[in-house]
Amino acid sequence: MSFFELTEKVAEETLPENINDYLIPQMRLGKITDEETVKEASRFFTNNYKKMNMETRVNAAVTLVKKASEYDVEIPTRIYKHAGMTQTNRKVLTEWIDARKEASANNQKISECYEKLASFTRNRHNNLNSRADLLKLSDALYDLDKKANLVKCYDRTLPDPITTVFNTTKLAEDTILLGGKDIPASTLMSLAPENYSDVLGDDIVPEITDDAGKLDQESLIALLKTLPADMQINLVNSLGLK
Repeated sequence: MSFFELTEKVAEETLPENINDYLIPQMRLGKITDEETVKEASRFFTNNYKKMNMETRVNAAVTLVKKASEYDVEIPTRIYKHAGMTQTNRKVLTEWIDARKEASANNQKISECYEKLASFTRNRHNNLNSRADLLKLSDALYDLDKKANLVKCYDRTLPDPITTVFNTTKLAEDTILLGGKDIPASTLMSLAPENYSDVLGDDIVPEITDDAGKLDQESLIALLKTLPADMQINLVNSLGLK
């Protein structure tokens, strides 16, 4: 059996414990266990993603990105786009929403919904930098596309919702909204724990560091998000964060 030969769909309870190693777990399709299988999976995805439904292609792309990182393999930027991990150009995003609005002009209610989305993306005061918010926008767009019967246009006259939103070739960087500013996670992690304790107090150091005394990104961001707005602003100003 070849690496990507489709097998019969199996019941979820019979799936192997390492099911996350598969490119498409539901079908036990494409087990990724080393550098070479990452490359094979990448080629398979590039040649076959148009045959996948939205959920399958996004999940497969996310799996590929994780496996590429795990095995230190370079994969095409397109896969990062399908995984929702590239930056968003608002102008391009709005243009594709407008195109959907025009395509659904015969349905006033749907057309008006697209217009509302387009107005939202045009407004640069709206925070559209977090991946979570952008994924929600993609989900909203997908729901509208289904109601407008535009899913059939994907990869032909319209990009799918994920590549409509994540529409550049530049990889996105994790950011956190802190004191009204979007601060890259890499900037926060470049500081020493003492920088934070100088502003927030020594007792926060154990909460934001690992056993080796180094900053733990997940713990740091979780704590910063819980800070009151005035403390966030003070931290941003005190540390010169931009």
